[in-house]
Amino acid sequence: MIYRITDNTNDFQDLDIDPFDFVEAMAHKNGLTYSEFERFSWDNKVFGQDWIDIGGDFMPGSKNKPRPELAMWSGPYLMLSPKANKALAPLLAPYGELLPFSVEGDSWHLFNCLTLADVDEARSEALTVDGHWQGVKSLAFPEAEIRNKRIFKTKFNRCTELYCDATLVELIQAHQLTGLEFSPSLIPELL
Repeated sequence: MIYRITDNTNDFQDLDIDPFDFVEAMAHKNGLTYSEFERFSWDNKVFGQDWIDIGGDFMPGSKNKPRPELAMWSGPYLMLSPKANKALAPLLAPYGELLPFSVEGDSWHLFNCLTLADVDEARSEALTVDGHWQGVKSLAFPEAEIRNKRIFKTKFNRCTELYCDATLVELIQAHQLTGLEFSPSLIPELL
């Protein structure tokens, strides 16, 4: 079974990491622009040696909730607490890069997924208006394409979501890592 990974900010604190601050710090080091950052996941780029830990914290308005062990950031980036990184890094490492990121003095990690999966074109449909992409109506993956992928993204939805298999979900549950939800619906509900 494949799941779409989402944040559970209803029950847990929400990370407060400003993407503009991140881009500004990266721009000083390597000239990264905001439009380039927005395409980073789509272009499947590695942060690597250019990585800068700008640090972050939790949203002040969510402080009355428990802290998560896992969270999503700026679309397809997964944030891991020290506990989550220890439990999941061996499984995640082959599918992307884990980069150090401090959150309120703790050593978190950002997971930049670099694993792509092609969709089943016959069972996937884009939502377009006047020829312009607006989203996804339906999404399916061929079994052979995802059989050995524990976590991945797809260009069919512009790499805006992360997907995972039951192996990753079970590992997260076994370690009682909180903060995420796993939906068997592969596309978000349209508002």
